[in-house]
Amino acid sequence: MRTILLTIAIGFLAEATPHRAVAQPAPAGDGWTTWAVTHPEVFEIFGQPFTAVGREHRKATFVPWPLTGFDTHPVGVVQPVVFKGPNGELVANGIDRIVRSVDGGHTWQVAGMPPLVPIQREGLKHLVTRLEGCGMTADGTLLAQISAQYNDGRPYEGLIDSTYHVDLFVSRSTDGGRSWEPRVRLNAAPHENSGGHSTRFFALPDGRIGLSMTAFYQPGTGEPMPVEEMYERTFIWSSSDDGRTWQRSARPICLYGAEPDFLILQSGRLLATIRWQRHKLPHDMPDLATPHAMRHDKPPYTKSKAVGKYFVGRFTAVLHSDDGGATWTEPRIVTGMDEQTGCLVQLSDGAVVLVFGHKTDGLGQRFMLSYDQGATWSRRIYQLHWGGQYASSVVLADDTIVTVIRHAETRQLQALRWRAPLRKQVQEAGFWTPRVAEPMGVPATRADTAGASPP
Repeated sequence: MRTILLTIAIGFLAEATPHRAVAQPAPAGDGWTTWAVTHPEVFEIFGQPFTAVGREHRKATFVPWPLTGFDTHPVGVVQPVVFKGPNGELVANGIDRIVRSVDGGHTWQVAGMPPLVPIQREGLKHLVTRLEGCGMTADGTLLAQISAQYNDGRPYEGLIDSTYHVDLFVSRSTDGGRSWEPRVRLNAAPHENSGGHSTRFFALPDGRIGLSMTAFYQPGTGEPMPVEEMYERTFIWSSSDDGRTWQRSARPICLYGAEPDFLILQSGRLLATIRWQRHKLPHDMPDLATPHAMRHDKPPYTKSKAVGKYFVGRFTAVLHSDDGGATWTEPRIVTGMDEQTGCLVQLSDGAVVLVFGHKTDGLGQRFMLSYDQGATWSRRIYQLHWGGQYASSVVLADDTIVTVIRHAETRQLQALRWRAPLRKQVQEAGFWTPRVAEPMGVPATRADTAGASPP
């Protein structure tokens, strides 16, 4: 165990003043366009992805924010999530085990090892079985989220592989992780596939425990999935019997999503983030180009405009439900390209903090804030930490935030501890209202969200 405490000068806590924004290249041109014309505020705040000028813009405008400390624990992780139990203890998932902290993330002990023995699917070869997340019920029962992936033996290709299947399982432990019940499969195999994304369990307003995951549907004919169907839909599974049995929502809460995170706000609103992403689809504008491919293409970006290959967008989006999860708003884009895997916490004063990872300027974690239940967000983006991946977070009783990540070099569990800035500091740069994700590539008018400010 390695513990590092940081001495923070009062002047630094008062917040560094960002430099002037760097002028960005046009988000569209003759014969091509991008997501940025639909989301001009996101482009203005986050800049262009994957370019030197975009990196300079973020360096000049994003505000460094200090940690109060961090601890590294020698347990291997892939994509850890953290969950705060009913008594304030924290649990997080490693590669093959769940660990527990009773001192706010300073130290971690092994709670247990859920069952990860591969389950064979007839006619398919097992690729991998993973511990993808964890949680705890109100009664203290530990829950493990497990996925198993299969295909016909070819190298992994994702959804374009007609033989690719994923199963989603939950396992329970009622004795603190010493023993585990047999896994329960949640998806309706063989054609409904779900799993493969790291998510944590969450509470629903009516007391049920929830788990959200994406699903896709193989046609079962041996033919590849139609291009127009080649995306993952996000559903909620819920349990009212302490995680023994699970029911899936009749409708997806949104399309084109992955790695969702949920939080019940003090008002009762259910707020969610999602990694909104999709490939270019046949209904998109012909000139819509995909930024990932544009890095290796030239105007007019003919290869980058191909249908069914690259992501037209991959962002963090927010959506909410005011009726206990029965219906949901359309997802709204709140971060730049590849600023993803968001996580939500709410402070005692009602402020909502969205913490997210980034891959645009190396790896690291950033955050932004909302004071009106996710309707508007701070224009000022804070750089929390450089290095490591992911950003699952919880808030302690004293408003200290604990963010767990994968250490960049050792791939061990690392817990960052920090406190959010004061509201008066955040207000200096103002607020903005995110736009609905679709239709991607269609120019927006700035008048739609002008003058956003929280109450």
